[in-house]
Amino acid sequence: MTAYILNLSCPDRTGIVHAVSGFLLERQGNIEEAAQYNDPDTGLFFMRVRFACDAVSQDDLRSQLLGLAKSLNMQWTLHDASQPMRTVLMVSKEGHCLNDLLFRWKSGLLPLDIRAIISNHREFYQLAASYNVPFHHIHFTAATKAQGES
Repeated sequence: MTAYILNLSCPDRTGIVHAVSGFLLERQGNIEEAAQYNDPDTGLFFMRVRFACDAVSQDDLRSQLLGLAKSLNMQWTLHDASQPMRTVLMVSKEGHCLNDLLFRWKSGLLPLDIRAIISNHREFYQLAASYNVPFHHIHFTAATKAQGES
């Protein structure tokens, strides 16, 4: 079976999980993982669903998702779970998470295509170089923090 990952966000309301799971059920999709939460500060709902489906092609899923997206005012992405996700890692002064991610990626445990590492500190340039990952330093001060983070 082909596995897909659907990421979505939309204004929070009742019935979103029902609508998404019903959409997948109608296409003989089997949900393997799902995680969702709502953000009361923004009023948005976020969901990530990994599902398997061979009854409908990826192109057909994409075109059929347009109707669901319109009805929920939903932003979404759909990708084939077997394809590594293009990723940029952002790191601050603490490097333990970066080191763990790079190790698991290089060991084949994380299906990622790491394109670059971005940091406002230079400490992990050598670590990035040892994994042959481009490192980009973004320098900013307290006065230019908003610009540096954009």
